[in-house]
Amino acid sequence: MPVEYAHALSRSLENAANSSEAEAHVDELVAVLKREGKMRALPAILRELERLQAREYAQKPTLTVTKESDSQKALKELGNHLRSVPEVEIQTDERLVGGWRYTDGDTLVDASYKTALLQLYRRVTTL
Repeated sequence: MPVEYAHALSRSLENAANSSEAEAHVDELVAVLKREGKMRALPAILRELERLQAREYAQKPTLTVTKESDSQKALKELGNHLRSVPEVEIQTDERLVGGWRYTDGDTLVDASYKTALLQLYRRVTTL
């Protein structure tokens, strides 16, 4: 039951035009739970809602670059690897040394210098 309520609340929050409308949806849910005597399910509903939102956030495509100024070049190179460049969230990570890294669900395109250097090191040390 908490899962169904959380999914319904998530959908209604996505369709809310503003924060006051979203607040009204939450108030309606609480009223329904009170009316049906199921207020003890509220913590489980909130946990499930947080899990749903975390999953949605994790599924956003990300493009990781060494510094913000490299993002346009990385987007252009990503377009060469993919047929179309999706809307991505840009993140920075200095540990990449250079280049970029694209993740989208199970897809990983790694064009970072760090990976290239590690692969070179492994080849040289295994000889």
